[in-house]
Amino acid sequence: MTAPVLNFTPQAELEPLANIEAFIALCRDSDVLGARKQFDKSVWDLGYFKGQNKVNRGVFSTLEACREDKSEPSLPQPFLDFAKATLVYLQDKRPVTSQAQRIAALRCLEAALRESNKGSRPTAIDETVLDSAVVLARQKVSPAVAYRTAGQLQIIAEFMCKKEFIRLRQRWVHGFKKPREIGSSHARSAWLTVP
Repeated sequence: MTAPVLNFTPQAELEPLANIEAFIALCRDSDVLGARKQFDKSVWDLGYFKGQNKVNRGVFSTLEACREDKSEPSLPQPFLDFAKATLVYLQDKRPVTSQAQRIAALRCLEAALRESNKGSRPTAIDETVLDSAVVLARQKVSPAVAYRTAGQLQIIAEFMCKKEFIRLRQRWVHGFKKPREIGSSHARSAWLTVP
C-alpha cells in the first residue's frame, strides 16, 4: 500500500469557492482513480473488482437518473467537478474497494442542495442539507445500504469542514442507528437457537 500522495491545504485568504477550485485543479491532475485521464468524463473506469471479471465503474449521474438505472443526466456543475475531486481525494486518504457508497452519498448531497433551492453549490451545504441528504439516502434502499451511505455523508461533511469549504456550527453526525443485518453474529446465533 502506498502512502497518500495528495495534500490540499486551504488558503485562509481565499473564499471557500476559490479553495474548492484549487482543490479540483489538484485532483484533476492526479493519477488516483485515473483522474488525470478521465476527469472530464461522466462515467469513470475504476478497474476490475478483485477476483472478478467485472468492470468497476463510477457513474456521476443524478440521484434521479440512478434510480431509473440511467447514466444521464450527470450531476450539474459546479457540483460535478467537486464530486469527482472528492472521490479522488478521499480514495487517496481513506481508500475503499468500491466507490458505490461514496458516489451515492454525493448524489444525495447534490439532490438535497437542489431540494433546498441552493442550486448545486458545494459551498451552500449546511446541517439542513446534510440532514435532507440522509433522508434521501433512506428512500428506496435497504436500511443497511442507507446506513453506509449516511456514514459516507458524515465523512464528506467532516472533510469539507476540515478543508474550510463549508462551516458548520458543530460536528455533524448522521444520527442513523445501525440496522441489524441478516448474517450478523447476533442474527445467526438467534437462528441457531431456534428448535
